[in-house]
Amino acid sequence: MDRAAPRPQGPFRPTAVAAAVAVASLTLLVGAVQQHWLGPDVGDGSRFCEAARSGLVRQPANAASNLGFVLAGLLIARHVERHWSSLARPVLMSGYACLVVLLGPGSMAMHATQASLGGLLDLTSMYLVAGFASAYALTRLARAGTGAFVALFVAAVAVAEAVGQVHLSVPVLGHPGNVIFALLLLLALGVELALRRRTPEPPDLYRGLLAIGALAVAFVIWNMGMTGTRWCRPHSWLQGHAVWHLLCAVAAYQLYRYYASERPTTAPARDPKAATIAAYEADAEAYRDATARVSAPVRDRIETFAAAVGVGGHVLEIGSGPGHDALLLESAGVRVDRTDITPAFVRMLRDAGHEARTLDPLTGELGGPYDGVWASAVLLHVARADVGTVLRRLRTATREGGLLHASVKEGEGEGWSAGGNVAAPRHFTYWSEHEWRTALTEAGWQVDALEVMPSVRGRGRWLASTATNPRSR
Repeated sequence: MDRAAPRPQGPFRPTAVAAAVAVASLTLLVGAVQQHWLGPDVGDGSRFCEAARSGLVRQPANAASNLGFVLAGLLIARHVERHWSSLARPVLMSGYACLVVLLGPGSMAMHATQASLGGLLDLTSMYLVAGFASAYALTRLARAGTGAFVALFVAAVAVAEAVGQVHLSVPVLGHPGNVIFALLLLLALGVELALRRRTPEPPDLYRGLLAIGALAVAFVIWNMGMTGTRWCRPHSWLQGHAVWHLLCAVAAYQLYRYYASERPTTAPARDPKAATIAAYEADAEAYRDATARVSAPVRDRIETFAAAVGVGGHVLEIGSGPGHDALLLESAGVRVDRTDITPAFVRMLRDAGHEARTLDPLTGELGGPYDGVWASAVLLHVARADVGTVLRRLRTATREGGLLHASVKEGEGEGWSAGGNVAAPRHFTYWSEHEWRTALTEAGWQVDALEVMPSVRGRGRWLASTATNPRSR
């Protein structure tokens, strides 16, 4: 479930801007078609199968399908507006929404008129989106700002326009403009892959794969639907090229959602702990619903941990959240003391009929001694300077021979994560395998196991550790 948070006050309303771009560009297009501003029909676009009609719109199916881009751009703008504070670069995402909108009228200009100027507008609209993708990727790779993005974007579009002026027939792709469009997208893909290797918590892989998949299928259909192929039906309203447009609109939207899942590079102007608690407080119900299905690897670790603690063992859970893990622990015969630092989660647990208390593991009364401590995906929110203190306090609250399960995100340094199940930014501390093992050992724990686990949705990797409170000699 992706429940949108109330829109923070941004400098403008992206939906209104994108809608204005849509209305203005479509109005100009209608005028251009009626008044023949784009010039005579020279057959530009005739290789895309659909037979030219005698009316104002020469290829109605291929033209109308471009409304998918307008819809995709408006949906992007709506998402930007509702998730402004959680986006890494919301102003640029607003610009991307407008560029996707413009893809529609740009391609319509060619298919509606088959004029040479219409073909130029079609290619230019493609260059704008591909130029954005490559410039945005390079900007993030260089850790540069908006000024660098604008320079890279203008350069990419200018190069594309220059290449598009070359009169040359290219196998498969046909026009040099299509070649530079493809090269810009491949450049963007290559840089995005490099960014994924560098970033501790990269954007949502699922969204990226959807964008690539939609574009790949669209390209196959684009080739199958050319004039002269066995699949071409010139007088049919079902045109392969129209499907190409619709799938490309899906790809453009999914690419945005990939961008939207990126961690913001700037921190909220307040205490990281308070900001993280507030983020969960605002989206507690959405988080509960989105995490209701516990992944198989986590289930396996819960079963192993519960078996080691033993039936009837008493476990302190740090960061119970909505309580999914606690239910599985209890089903394995373990007694769970539910705690969380976020009041909304504590209320949620109590409303469900469970005893629960608000607890900050850094300063609160832990209780004990417990047979084990379960801290899954929670200590990653503790500042690096405080982790040693928290781990020592948890060991003090655990009996000799008792266990600790703790999982944190693999990576370097600290940062802010947003998107996914929680809209507002949350503070994350990242750990290397060596650093996390050292932190546990220095706090007095004996590390029994430390596994590197892939994220379920491909956003980074987890370090899952099991440790024992050593018995006195």
